[in-house]
Amino acid sequence: MITTPPPTVGQHDLLWGHRYCPGCSTPFLVTHGSMRFFARYHGDVIFFMLCKRCAGKYDRLSQKHRAIFQDDCILIVKHGKFAPELWACTTDLAMTMNAGDITGSIEHGTHGMDQATYEAIVRSGQAIIFVNGEPVTWKSATSHLEVLPDTTESNTSQSGI
Repeated sequence: MITTPPPTVGQHDLLWGHRYCPGCSTPFLVTHGSMRFFARYHGDVIFFMLCKRCAGKYDRLSQKHRAIFQDDCILIVKHGKFAPELWACTTDLAMTMNAGDITGSIEHGTHGMDQATYEAIVRSGQAIIFVNGEPVTWKSATSHLEVLPDTTESNTSQSGI
C-alpha cells in the first residue's frame, strides 16, 4: 500500500502548487490550463506545463517550431539545473493516483513509489494501486490518449525522463 508522503513544502523554496517552467525556468502556479504538450513514456504519458508567457509563445509557434520547443523542454527537465520533480510536468499515473488533481500530482507525484515499481506498472499497461488505503485503477494512457486542441504530441516517443 502506498501512503501519501508529507507535502514537499520545506524541501524546496517553491510555494505549494508552484513549479519551474521548462521554457524559461521561472516558477509559476501550475493549473490544468497551463498544460501544453505531452511525451509518451513506455505505457505512461508525461504532461508538460508552461507559464503564461511561454504558453503564449508556444501557442503562436508553427508545428515545426513547437516540436523544437518541446524537445528543448524535455532536455531541460532531464538535464536542467533543478531536480526533475521541480519542473512543471507530471504523468498520467500521478494524475490518476491524485484523483485528477494537478496540484496533488506535482506535489505528491506517485506517492513515494520507487522507480522499479513505477516502471513495472507503466510497462504492464494497467494496475490497481492502493493509495491511502483506497484502490485506484490505472490504465495506460497511451491506449486512449487523444491530442487535445492547441496541443501536440512530442516528437520524442520515449522521452526517458
